[in-house]
This record gives sequence, structure tokens and C-alpha cells, in this order.
Amino acid sequence: HLFYVWILSYVVPDNLVRYVFVFLAHLVGGIGVYTLLQHLLKKSNWSALAGAILYLLNPITIQMFYQPLELFIIHYAGLPCLMLTLMRYLEDGGRRNLVWMAIVLLAFVSQNHVPTIFIVTMMAVGMLLLVSIIASRGKNLKRILAIAGVLLGINSFWLLPYMVTTVSNAKVIPQAKMNLLSNPEVILRNAEYG
Repeated sequence: HLFYVWILSYVVPDNLVRYVFVFLAHLVGGIGVYTLLQHLLKKSNWSALAGAILYLLNPITIQMFYQPLELFIIHYAGLPCLMLTLMRYLEDGGRRNLVWMAIVLLAFVSQNHVPTIFIVTMMAVGMLLLVSIIASRGKNLKRILAIAGVLLGINSFWLLPYMVTTVSNAKVIPQAKMNLLSNPEVILRNAEYG
């Protein structure tokens, strides 16, 4: 995300960089859903427009953008674009579609450093791949393996160290001060104030 902020800092005043980034992410998410729905509905412009407006203006989105956290707004913008490029590659194949998918993955990779968001993204990708396997009766297995390779390759810079650290330092988490200081009294007090 800092790369985008750095680019924007040359174009807009410093006090507007975050706002412009947030509004651009909102716009990219809406355009991504519009394009995805056009692809799915076979050029049904009004339905795609209605879906994109719903994606842009539903109460959960408004709440998320009211107090934005960059991780979630990048996920919001990137998920429809990723799904679109995945579908295009699964349907048509071709190196060009695979390269576009890799570009989208790289453009929105900053959402994945939090494993829970990465898991949600991989669940969406996994469901799409499962539907593709069932629909094609396993004929597009090469494309699915290529997708898995690109996904793991692009995310390996953070995923591999995270996995190694999780395995080697799993004992540290229960011994953290926060976990040691928690007791039933603290839990009850938090429940009372929460």
C-alpha cells in the first residue's frame, strides 16, 4: 500500500493522500464488480450496474469506509478484480490472462499479509476453482495448477516466513504477557464493560 501512497504523494497534496487512496479503492471495487457482473451476466449492463451500486453503497461498505483500515479497503477493491481475472483465465486460458491475473495479485498483495484475509481470499478462489473443476469435469487441471503456482509464488515472500515462524514459535503465543495476565476476573470485568 505504501507504493500507492508514494505515487499519490507526487500527484496530490500530502494531507489528501489517504483520502484519495480510500476513494480510489472504493471506485476500483465498484468498477471491478461492474466488470465482473458484466462478464457473468453476459453484457447485462443494467443488472451489472445495479450490482455495482449495491456493492458500492451497501451499509456494510459505508461502515467499512467510514473508518477505513487499508487492509480491508484493499481487499474490497481487489477481490472482484481477482475473481474476474481468474474466471477469464479458467474459461479462455492463455498466457495473457494468466499474466493479468498475476498483475492483479501483485497489485493487491498488501491485503494478504494478514492471514485471516488471505484465508478468506483463498476460500473465494477455492470455491471458484472447485466449481470450475466440477463444470469442466477435471479437464482444466493444468490451468488450476498454474493458478495455484502463481498464487503461491506471488505470496511466498510473506507466506513462507509466516509458516516457519508459526511452526517454530508456536509455544510463545500462550506465554505472551497478555495471555498470562488474563484471568477469570479480567474476563468478567471486560464482559461487564463490553
